[in-house]
Amino acid sequence: MTNSNETEHAIRSLLLKLRQGVEDLSLAKEIIGLLLPGGRPHDFESELWDYKEKLPELLPGATEENKKLFKAEIGDIIKDVVAFHNAYGGYIVFGVADKGKNRLKGCIANLTAVTSIKG
Repeated sequence: MTNSNETEHAIRSLLLKLRQGVEDLSLAKEIIGLLLPGGRPHDFESELWDYKEKLPELLPGATEENKKLFKAEIGDIIKDVVAFHNAYGGYIVFGVADKGKNRLKGCIANLTAVTSIKG
């Protein structure tokens, strides 16, 4: 088996395991391990997962510009959620940058912030 075939096989196996996780609605440690093998993100995203550097947060007293940015960031997450819903399902992993050397960023945010925007 060539290296390319081994890689393709490994990716197919990963996707099958993640599809089963989606079907089972699982957030078990095994799923986290599949999404972040060895504690590191994959070098790619797929139809079953997307990395996001941060969870949008709107702080009290935010400017109009901050509110617009927050709405755009929430819109991007909603787009991904709808795409997952329309396809097969999937995982959004917050705290991981798309590119760069030190991609693990961590994530601390208040999910209730989403309800604080009007209009």
